[in-house]
This record gives sequence, structure tokens and C-alpha cells, in this order.
Amino acid sequence: PNKHKRVWCLIDEATNLPLVKVDEQITWVRSYSILLIFYFQNFARWEKAFGKTALEVLLSEAEIILVMPATRNPKTLEMTSKMIGEEAVVVPHYRANRELGQYGTEVADYKEESNPILDPFTLRTMNRGALRIRQNPRALVDLPSIAEIHPWRSAVSGSPMYGFRPYLKPIK
Repeated sequence: PNKHKRVWCLIDEATNLPLVKVDEQITWVRSYSILLIFYFQNFARWEKAFGKTALEVLLSEAEIILVMPATRNPKTLEMTSKMIGEEAVVVPHYRANRELGQYGTEVADYKEESNPILDPFTLRTMNRGALRIRQNPRALVDLPSIAEIHPWRSAVSGSPMYGFRPYLKPIK
């Protein structure tokens, strides 16, 4: 194969395919400029289908990870929360005996804690997707319908359930 020509391979519902040695294949195909794009429902399904090592390889080798809004799987939500990262917060830390200071106020030390930027509950209820591109900071993105994107919205035909009326939304 020609290593200088890029080949894009889109694999929808990847966890339903009988792929073998996925963890080895992912790294091998990258060396030949083959770009794999996997679509699947959640990380737990991927791990069940291909194993824990394959999930670790996927997460470390993936150039782009997009977690869709309203994801429900707890493991996927937890992993996404960790991927997005944490922020440092300074909070008061009261001593056990709650001493009163010189002016009759409570004495507190301050310490730095880390809180997730987005916790799993917030991720589950958001209407935005979480996007990671390479090692750049994670971003929250709006995912418009194809009926909201100008060049492609005219290519979308109407649904027979709704009398073939065109499904057009305001352009974003």
C-alpha cells in the first residue's frame, strides 16, 4: 500500500462487526495513513466487544473523540468527565472544633480541591456534545441537524410519514 495516500474508513455500529485483534489493527492501519472513524453507542459496548486493551488503545490512539449529547451509559459518562478534565477550586476548610478567632469569627484554612469541569450528571442532561481533538483542550459543541446546514439542507428529502414535506430548520 501507498503510505502517502490517505484512506478514510467509516465504520458505523463498529461494536456489531466481527473484528479481530482490534487493538493491534488500530495501530497498524495508522502506519499506512488509513484513518478509521468508528461510530458506536458507548465505551462499555466497545470494551465488551473487543476487550479492555482495545478500549485503552482506542482512547490513546484516537485523534478525535466526540461524545454525543444525551448519552446515558454511566461508564461512558464517567470516562467523558475524566477526559474533559478537572478545575482547581479554593475552598474554606474548617477545623473540627470550629474555633472562634480574635474577632469572634470562625477560623478557616483554605485549601485547593479539584472538581470535574463537567460531572456525569451534567453531561447526561446537556444538549451539547463533548469534543476532543488530539491533545487540545476539550470543547463543548453544538451539533446541528443536517436540515440546519445550508449546503446540505436542500438534499434532505421529506419523510413519507409527514407527507414528503421538506424538513427544513433555520440555518445555523
